[in-house]
Amino acid sequence: MKDEGGRMKGGICVAALFLFFILHPSAFLLAQENTPPPEKRGVQLQFITPPMEGTISMGIYDSTGKLVRVLHQDAPTTDFFPALNGLITFWDGKDDAGKPMPAGKYRAKGFMMAEMDFEGVAFLGNDFVNADDKSPRVRRVSKIGINKQGLLNGEYEIIGGPGDSAGFDSGESRIIHSDGPDTARTPQISVTATIADGKLVIHSHGADATAPLADGESVVDACPGFGDIVWAIVKTKTGEEVRAYAGNGEFIRRLAIAPGDPQPVSIKASLLDPEIYLLEENAKMQRLRTLKLEQAAAPSPKPDPESAPAVSTWKVTSSKTIVFSDTLDQAKDLLKMSDGKPFVAQDKITLKLAPNPLEQNKAATLDVAIGVDAKGSFIKTLDGLPLCRVSETPNLKWAAMALEADGKTVTIFQSDGAVIEQFKVTKLSNMAGFDAGDFDFDPATVK
Repeated sequence: MKDEGGRMKGGICVAALFLFFILHPSAFLLAQENTPPPEKRGVQLQFITPPMEGTISMGIYDSTGKLVRVLHQDAPTTDFFPALNGLITFWDGKDDAGKPMPAGKYRAKGFMMAEMDFEGVAFLGNDFVNADDKSPRVRRVSKIGINKQGLLNGEYEIIGGPGDSAGFDSGESRIIHSDGPDTARTPQISVTATIADGKLVIHSHGADATAPLADGESVVDACPGFGDIVWAIVKTKTGEEVRAYAGNGEFIRRLAIAPGDPQPVSIKASLLDPEIYLLEENAKMQRLRTLKLEQAAAPSPKPDPESAPAVSTWKVTSSKTIVFSDTLDQAKDLLKMSDGKPFVAQDKITLKLAPNPLEQNKAATLDVAIGVDAKGSFIKTLDGLPLCRVSETPNLKWAAMALEADGKTVTIFQSDGAVIEQFKVTKLSNMAGFDAGDFDFDPATVK
């Protein structure tokens, strides 16, 4: 760093300069060509980096030690002007918000980061998002329906949808069911159903019938299905269950929902096969299942479902789940370390840094954390200086990390509210710090 007269402040060791140019020959060659210094764009800062190849993160700190400006984040050395006594960069005298800083004493410092290994391990908690990262970031299924071919389709809420200021967009209708249309089996609908004040009214061959319900029960959703059956989700005193009714309103059978499972909120049925589609949900997840009737119980001799609990055998032919992951707490049950133990997020991880010849190879440690911004996730110092980018996944809700049992590998989980991404990072300690020293700043000297 230079004072107003252009003199070096603080003195620089000749051996350190020699080592710098051995490991940064491009700086020496450019200096030898007498490349003119860049036009001054603020406070000129000159510094020597640790002798390693890599990228640079650097910040400006006020007299209290608070980071006020990130000058460089994971930047290549080509972003700096090389000089005989180090590298040069500039500070325009403003903070990260673009506000001019007052006169006073400031400090410039940062880190040189060599090669680190970042590995994307898995996508978790969302069967609608593929690991190739090209599928839509489906946050939830908002609607299911039956198309003209009698097959299931639906609408998704997608993270980062175009034209939505909140970051969500209702996806256009997409086929969810894997079977293709069968034009030779055009579905015929001879029954319909309506819900009025929680009651189910079935319309069949010009006649109306009301399905039997016990006291306190109400119908949440209903639809026609194969064989002139009407399927309904019924809210009971103990939860929701699925029931089938004949066209004349008589109860036929029920589908039991296991305790603790997501509860059905929407139902659709195939008009071509004895098959139903359930959209189910609870506070933790959403599930879309296809169930096919394998063995039907004997129909009820009475129209009262409580007195004749007919239960049939169903086979789950497909199931897709979305685990809600807007917060780390929602997702924690899915997160495991490499040894199978539960993932426990750490607020900070202490790294033993690479030897730094500029500091007489003294042992140095650094506490780091993980942060998120509009561009993705990154490793940062505890005072907020971004060091290296972990991912470029936008719209992240959170990110968390923990050190593996080997003491070297860091496991990272993060989510944008649609899918949980898992990363492993090694060689994270392959960095060394540098300090450009204190300087007095006068706003009047900044153009």
